[in-house]
Parts: sequence; C-alpha cells; structure tokens
Amino acid sequence: MRRDHARTWTCGRCDAANVQKLTKYEAAFDRKPVRDEHCAQCRAVGHVKYCALAMPTIDAEILEWWCADSTLALLDQDEDLLLATAPIDLLLEFYEDDAKVRDRKADLLAALALAFPMSEGAERTRLRSVLLRDRALWDREGFLTFAERKALASAIAR
Repeated sequence: MRRDHARTWTCGRCDAANVQKLTKYEAAFDRKPVRDEHCAQCRAVGHVKYCALAMPTIDAEILEWWCADSTLALLDQDEDLLLATAPIDLLLEFYEDDAKVRDRKADLLAALALAFPMSEGAERTRLRSVLLRDRALWDREGFLTFAERKALASAIAR
C-alpha cells in the first residue's frame, strides 16, 4: 500500500520535526500515540510537544473498512461530525444498503442528520425523504439531544 498520508510531531526535547508516513487505512483508523515513537534526531521517546495527523477524505473505501469492522473508529469522539463532511450521496449509498452498512446504520443516520442543514437542491430533497422515512430511529431520547431533534424536525418540515 502507498504511504501518502503523514502524522507529524515535534520533539519536546530537541524541537526536531518528525514525520511518519502512513497508508490511508492507518491515517483513518490508527490511533497509536506518537509518545511511543522515537525522535528521528535525538532518539528520545515520550517527548512530544505538538502532534498532527492529516485525516484522509472519507471515501467509499474508508466507509467500507469502517462498516466492515465495528471496532474501527475514525475519531475517538464526535465521529458523526467527521462523517457528516463526507459526500451525502456516498453516505446515503451506504445507509440504504444493509449489506454495506452492517452495524453502523445508527452512526450513519446521525451523520446524515448533521449533514441535512448544509445540504441543498436534489441532495437535500433525497436526504429529507430518508430522514422523514426513518424518523422513528432518530427522533428519540439518547440519539440526538432534544434541541437537535427539535431543530431537525423543524428543518425537514420546511
């Protein structure tokens, strides 16, 4: 696999910039702490001053991996916010295909609910129909906050 992505960090001991090349899979799902890595310059371990990871764009390949393995996480928290940045057509393709979505249907529905206010045109119309059809899944306590449910219900009613 190609290593087109990078995790970078600055050593807290010598201020050296370190770069670790990653595959798309590693960049999307590997959360191994850089504190376990050796600085390329001084070889210190555990002295991380700054760290950054360039998250790959969510595409069909990443969604396939994510849906196939329920232990994978794109983020440790607020994963639905990141998913909401993916193309709505792609999210809907996976959401509406039970063979693809597997155990991630609720996660994708949360992302679609978050993406709705930003959608436009035909995409918004298609998304509205899905959210109206599956309202019983998202309009309940514990899925979205009361304010989020109220705002979404109001938005899709327009």
